[in-house]
Amino acid sequence: RQRALADIESLARNDGPRPDQLPALADILRLFLEDHFQLPATRRTTPEFVGDDQLMPEQADAVRLVLAGSDLVKFAGVLPSEVECQTMLRLTRGVIAQASEPGQELPPGQLEPLR
Repeated sequence: RQRALADIESLARNDGPRPDQLPALADILRLFLEDHFQLPATRRTTPEFVGDDQLMPEQADAVRLVLAGSDLVKFAGVLPSEVECQTMLRLTRGVIAQASEPGQELPPGQLEPLR
């Protein structure tokens, strides 16, 4: 968890992440999900591993939004606004920072509501 948060902070420096850094943000999130929840996040598509029911609904929603946004940058050349980049950063931080210990669930409402 600490490594993922440190990696996120390095992306956040100098008013980041920039749109071109969103795929790196998604990679950090995928690696964290794989390590922390033992999800095959680097070997499956987002719908395949998010549907494993190991994430709370709020976590799954945040993961879907971040990874979908990153995919739009990576594969479609979409350039999200600074606000959208900051939202994806906030969502990623929330999933990682508020993740419970393996095998435990987060109580409902622990992540900020999605806007």
